[in-house]
Amino acid sequence: MQETEEDYQPAEPEKKRIGLGLIVSLGAISVLIFLAIAVLMVVPVLTPSSPSNVETQVKDIFQGDVAQAVKLSDTADDGEIFRVDIELLSQPESLAPVNKWTKLVCQRCVAIFEENSLARDISVWAQYENAICGRTYYRQDTGEYEFTKAEDLEQ
Repeated sequence: MQETEEDYQPAEPEKKRIGLGLIVSLGAISVLIFLAIAVLMVVPVLTPSSPSNVETQVKDIFQGDVAQAVKLSDTADDGEIFRVDIELLSQPESLAPVNKWTKLVCQRCVAIFEENSLARDISVWAQYENAICGRTYYRQDTGEYEFTKAEDLEQ
């Protein structure tokens, strides 16, 4: 039996369909890639700096005019209080220069810690020829600076 042209109808090609599972998988992969990129971009910004980086920045305070009046003796960090010991390069004639230099160093340390998202109280002790002259203490919970002269300090 022969088919005439009128009777012959080519078979319609089967339409290919994308399954719902494939669409969901591709969407999920896209979302995961987006989240991974977002995490890689945001985490370094939110991660606090390391203490060694902070100590390097604190050492950088002692340059220029500051270096002509005081030098850094030591730093210590117990996780709650960051202590800075400074040596006055000339004998203070009153408490005014002791207060000035301990507060200046303390304020700069506070700025460094805030910039690096680290929370600490900061204590800056000044001495001249191994004799303690005074201390400025910054309390992070109140944001206040307190100067104490040597005679009133419990060492």
